[in-house]
Amino acid sequence: HPHYLARLVLDLREELQRVSTLVDERRTEQYERLAQEEEAAGHWSAAAGAWMRVAGSQPDSAYPARRAALALLQAGERLDQARSLAERAVRIEGDSVGHRIVLVQVLLGLSDLEGASKQLQIVTGLDPDSELVKDLQRQLVLAGHGD
Repeated sequence: HPHYLARLVLDLREELQRVSTLVDERRTEQYERLAQEEEAAGHWSAAAGAWMRVAGSQPDSAYPARRAALALLQAGERLDQARSLAERAVRIEGDSVGHRIVLVQVLLGLSDLEGASKQLQIVTGLDPDSELVKDLQRQLVLAGHGD
């Protein structure tokens, strides 16, 4: 009987873990939907909060970190946190032009022209024909950095 009880406890723990994981996944999906709805409504601060929740539950995923950084940038608030999130996205997926462009935009928002210039050089190497990259290069020149 003790063996049976031990097995039952183990089975219950496994089932609880499975249910807990499902609940976490469902909650993350709900926050992602909320973030997208807030973005569509132009509520950038609320969108950032929801994306940060998603990013917190998916630490190995670059996309929600990038979206949180972009939402903070759009809201014009907590740009240091936006920088950390954008840097995290780049660390996870360094060859993503989109992640690096968000990092450049955040760095420009922080007036870190040197950092923005370095990142823009990398982005230019990844996608030299991008109109967005060319626009960011013009912004950097206007800000007094770059050629």
